Amino acid sequence: MTSTMFRTMLVLAAALLLGACASGGGVRSSAKGAPEVRAIERWNLLIAKQADKAYDYMTPGKRATDPKADYTQRMNNRPVRWDKVTVTGKDCATEDSCVVSLQLDITVPIGGSMTPSLSFVRESWIRDADGTWYFLGAARPKDAGGAEEASEEQPAQP
Repeated sequence: MTSTMFRTMLVLAAALLLGACASGGGVRSSAKGAPEVRAIERWNLLIAKQADKAYDYMTPGKRATDPKADYTQRMNNRPVRWDKVTVTGKDCATEDSCVVSLQLDITVPIGGSMTPSLSFVRESWIRDADGTWYFLGAARPKDAGGAEEASEEQPAQP
């Protein structure tokens, strides 16, 4: 075997090994986005007043109990204007459930004028069997026993 042929086979073997590692070997793919990426996408849709598209980020159970038209009307007509969203943290209790902490730059109506402010939210996200992350609801502070609960969505309002 020539050294050129050996090098070619070595490069091919390395490429196959890297390809196998990249495929995840049975581990769920992150191609559907990490929870913090999905949270930013969802908020950017809300900022753009495209609540009809943000609706699809909610869990199937939340969508089954909250009609899309109601959600869209409610979210697109908030008196608070959401201007920008930034991830400030992520805490995952399991590989399929995370709390994403966000900072929202907002503008609020105060005394007849619009005043810039900040709001901080914590959102619960869960991953389904096909690897898609869904918004479960606003995360409440941990209770005395240390458990964290999800509540109804309460988008940033002062």
